[in-house]
Parts: sequence; structure tokens; C-alpha cells
Amino acid sequence: MVNVVQQRNRMAIKCPGVRVLACLLIVSSVVLSLGVYNGVLYPSEKIAQEKKPNFIIFLTDDQDLVLNSMNAMPKLKNLIGDYGITAKNMFATTPICCPSRASIFTGLYMHNHHTYNNTMEGGCNSVEWRRKKEPRGFPAIFKEHGYNTFYAGKYLNMYGKKKGGGVKHIPFGWDWWIGLVGNSAYYNYFLSVNGTKIPHGQNPSIDYLPHVLEKHWLLRQEPNPLPMDAIAGVDEVFRNRLRTLQTVDDIVANLHGLLKDKNLLDETYLIFTSDHGYHTGMFSQPIDKRQPYEFDIRVPLLVSGPMIPKQKVLDDVVLNIDLAPTLLEMAKIPKPDDLIMDGQSFAHLLFQKTSDEQIPHDFRDDFLIEYSGQGGEVGSKTCPISQDPNVSQCLEKFYCKCQDARNNTYMCLRQLNSKLNTKFCIFLDDEVNLVSRPHFLNFIEHYDLSKDPYELHNLNEVLAESERTELRSRVLELSRCSGLSCV
Repeated sequence: MVNVVQQRNRMAIKCPGVRVLACLLIVSSVVLSLGVYNGVLYPSEKIAQEKKPNFIIFLTDDQDLVLNSMNAMPKLKNLIGDYGITAKNMFATTPICCPSRASIFTGLYMHNHHTYNNTMEGGCNSVEWRRKKEPRGFPAIFKEHGYNTFYAGKYLNMYGKKKGGGVKHIPFGWDWWIGLVGNSAYYNYFLSVNGTKIPHGQNPSIDYLPHVLEKHWLLRQEPNPLPMDAIAGVDEVFRNRLRTLQTVDDIVANLHGLLKDKNLLDETYLIFTSDHGYHTGMFSQPIDKRQPYEFDIRVPLLVSGPMIPKQKVLDDVVLNIDLAPTLLEMAKIPKPDDLIMDGQSFAHLLFQKTSDEQIPHDFRDDFLIEYSGQGGEVGSKTCPISQDPNVSQCLEKFYCKCQDARNNTYMCLRQLNSKLNTKFCIFLDDEVNLVSRPHFLNFIEHYDLSKDPYELHNLNEVLAESERTELRSRVLELSRCSGLSCV
């Protein structure tokens, strides 16, 4: 049995002594809140005769890599990073919660799993998701092959909503389910505990201007640069994020200690990653994600476990859509013949011990970043612009600057290999379908990150038309890819 106990600033994990084999456990820690519950994980009677490795996946929300969030997590580095692999180039293909998590569970790009943003209308926990995509995710496949499964923390932003099946809906594949209802909050949140809504936390005592002209209009909103009082608010968010990550670090250490006490470390894979990055003040955007820049799309990835070499740095580009096929291969579970995944397994990269074993070419030359902008969500009611149905997340605390809009819809080609380190983005400013109208262009951003790592200089105006056409064609190709054509 596993007990997870929430205390004021830390988490303690106790084990009365029952050994659980062949276990898939996901702890989804929300950087802006932590949802945990006293629970018991019972072994399944369907464990296969062949001994299977255990998997514990730590999935944080909003954890960047560019802003050095990992510096707040020394225990994670010491216990997983130093005993396994740390990836340098792990990317989220859609830098927003619901679509990225859908990609993690299904191995699909946004345009194939049809979860476009954090709204029900945008596919987040929609009927299509619950009926068609959720049952084909890797957790359901693990369960079909005899794994005991446990989930705790944030799932999808619209989880628990009445239109999404309410709290009684338990996603396919989970024996034990402790899902955060809705989005994150420090206090006064609810959890669905195996379909029962449980309240938590009612009582906390107990429980750059010249460069911006080259960016999309969202990044050119006034005031620019941010006033000092707004900067102070951004700084407070930055500090609170690091404080929360210190608690996540404790969770990692406690679970690691539990596995060590039960002699399970040698048969357990530990995977740590995040759904997307975050920004705090970059390009005068206060706090959020959703943008195609490195600080919003680069995420941490650390993996340790049986036969994985220690202290190895993985240079190859890997994506959130690669996690599902990789986990299946690590568990020696065959992917169903009729199941399509856009990602590809990088398990072979995890088990390579020396540079001599490196494959003679890049694992991946390029990939797609895509997002469908969200409007119609009121931020602060005192902000006049919040009444515009085409914008969302306009916060009075930050001078009513909006964090998203319907025309913050883009498709980007990210090239990162031995020869190129570039990004080419097409924004669809009037919400047209790029596939059906491939010649419509409204706003393009192009960066050479080998010379401009902070993405300050938009090179679109100096890009040769032939090169622009070639890049545009590749974006279109990836935007409608499926399965092997996404490689």
C-alpha cells in the first residue's frame, strides 16, 4: 500500500509493506498547485506471469528549462539525473497544458488528437477525446498488459466539468484515480478520488522594445516594457514557482527512498518531465505559456532505471509525442497494429552506453510546433479588452495585457540537427485553415538560433523567397502528417 500525505510545505510517503509489482504510477505535480490524497494502491490480480519493470512518471505543469528551474531541484538531479540520462533537447510540440498532455498520452500531434487548446470547445476533455482518443492512450494499453496503474494530480484542464463527464468519469486504464478537478489552485481545490469529489485545502494553516516590433501583436501590447509594479508581480510568481518545485523535489526523494527501502529500484524506471515551458516577463509578456519560443517549448527530461547508463547526456531531439511509444517499447509491450502514433520510440537512445554506439545520423532532423489560439475567456472583468471574444487571459494585475487570442494560431517548423538550428513560424491571423489555403500568409517569424538564441531578430524579411517556399512546404507537410509521415 502507498500512502501519500499532504503536509504544509512537504509531502511524506509511507509504505506499510505490501510490494506492488508491474506498476505504472504517474504523479502529475502542478507547478502552481499540488494535488495529493491519502490513498491505497491495491495490486491487480491480472499481473502477467512474466516479471515486468515498474514505471513511475513525474509530470510537472509549466516547468521551463530555459529559466533554470532545475536549479531548485538538487535531489532530482542527484537521484535520477546522476543515475541515468538527462536530455538536452526535449520539446513540447504544443506549449499549452491540455494539448500537450493529450500528445503525451496518445503519441499524437495536436492536429491528430484534436485537442487544440484548454477549452471544451477546443477539444479539452471533449466527447471525442473521451470516446476515441483516451481509450487508445498508453495507460490503457499498459493496463491491458497486466499493469497496476495509479494516477494522482492534474490531468486535463476541463476534467471534472459536467460536460466532460463530471468527476465520476475515470479515464481508461487507471485502477486508482486521484484527478485534480479543473485547473490548478494553491488552496480550495477538489479531487476526484475514484469518482468521488473530495474537497481539499479550505484552511491553509491546516491543509526588450526594439525587438518586439518584429513579433506577433500579442507581444507588442502596451505597456512595453513592463512597469516596475508589474515586474514585482512577475518576480513573485517566479519565486513561488521555485518554491513549489522544491516540494516536487521532496516528492521525488520520498518516492525514491520508498523504492530503495523495498528493494525495487533495480526494477523501476523513473521518468521526470513537464508538459511545456513557461515565461515570466520575456518580450514583456507577464506570465503564461502558449508561445512558440524556446522558453515555452523546451522541457526537462530525466530517465533512470535498469540498464540505463549513469550520468549520460542525451543530445538527440526528443518530443512529448515520443513518450508513449518509448514507454511501450521499454515495457516490451507491442503497439496494437491498428494504433497510429506520430511519435517514435527513443528507447534505443536511452540504453546506448558510449558515443561509439551512436547512430550515424540525427534521430530527428525537424519537427512541428502548433497551437490554436484561445479566445472568449474573461480574465479580469475590469479590463475593457476582456469583453472582446477574440482574446483571453487579460489580467488587471499586469495592466490588462492579454496572454492569448484566437489569432495566436500558428504552425512552426523547428529544425535542430548537426547542420541547422532554426525556427520558421506561420501565424494565421484570420483563423483560416492553412491546409486548405496554403498560399495565405499574414505573419511569419524566422530565427537562426545558432546566432540568435534568444530569438530577438526576425529574419523573415531577408529570407530568400525560394527558401521561404521550401520552409512553408515543410510546415504544410508536417501539419497534415500522420504516423510514419511525421518522421
